[in-house]
Amino acid sequence: MFPFLLHLIFRTEDASNKDVIRFTWKRLDRLDITLDATDPFAEIDECSAISREIVSRAPDLHSLTMFLSHDVDVPAAYFAPMADFHHLRYVCIEQGWVRMEAMSVLSKFPALEELVADIKSPEDDDSEQLVFTGFVCLEKLYCIDISHAEQSGLKRRMLEACASSPLLSLKMGDDLEYSSVLTLEEWQPLCELIARQFPALEEYTWRISRISINGLDPDEIVDNTNSSLLDAIEPLLALRTLIIVDIDFGALDVHLTDDFYSAIASAWPKLASVTFLCT
Repeated sequence: MFPFLLHLIFRTEDASNKDVIRFTWKRLDRLDITLDATDPFAEIDECSAISREIVSRAPDLHSLTMFLSHDVDVPAAYFAPMADFHHLRYVCIEQGWVRMEAMSVLSKFPALEELVADIKSPEDDDSEQLVFTGFVCLEKLYCIDISHAEQSGLKRRMLEACASSPLLSLKMGDDLEYSSVLTLEEWQPLCELIARQFPALEEYTWRISRISINGLDPDEIVDNTNSSLLDAIEPLLALRTLIIVDIDFGALDVHLTDDFYSAIASAWPKLASVTFLCT
């Protein structure tokens, strides 16, 4: 019907709406879908069938963005047919949540270079049993951990899932509305993992969502007065390719010292932009 359409913006109540197929043709390069229903994947079999049809009709799709009007999980079954996209480089999930089961499917996308999604613990609380292909082409990852305190190992699991990635840009953090705040002692092993797995990293952003910061009681602020920020960030000093560093400490009570600034100035000679936000 629209053989020369390159960019489709489609808004509907749920993901089982077949009208999207009418506008999906071979030349389609970018697809933006907005889902307004509180449970847009209720008919998951139909949703999966539509995903399969989109892959068939637009095999050269490069970009997929999903906007969800409500906080809902995007099922792994919805993404499964899309693993046959051989040119899909960009996937962004706005507002919706992606459990590790769905992340396991996304890791199989052969050309995926950039992924934006909020991660959530698996339904069976056992992400160790999931198989990840390794995001073999992933260069940019932006994800916020919205799990609860008992799933605090989710960020490590996500980073480990990207073990085969040639990652250049990593943006990660916590959301205070749903998850606990990391202490510096908990942050350090993650820094060690990042430095070990992504030696060519050029951009590093760690954000603790400030949505709930203004509503925090003084007793809720995480006190790191006796912790060394330099000790926590020390593993990252080995990443001499860093160009952009942006760290929002959120509710962490940290103190930036002259020794800290001196260390990062020596370690990151290519640094072009640096941001540290503290309470």
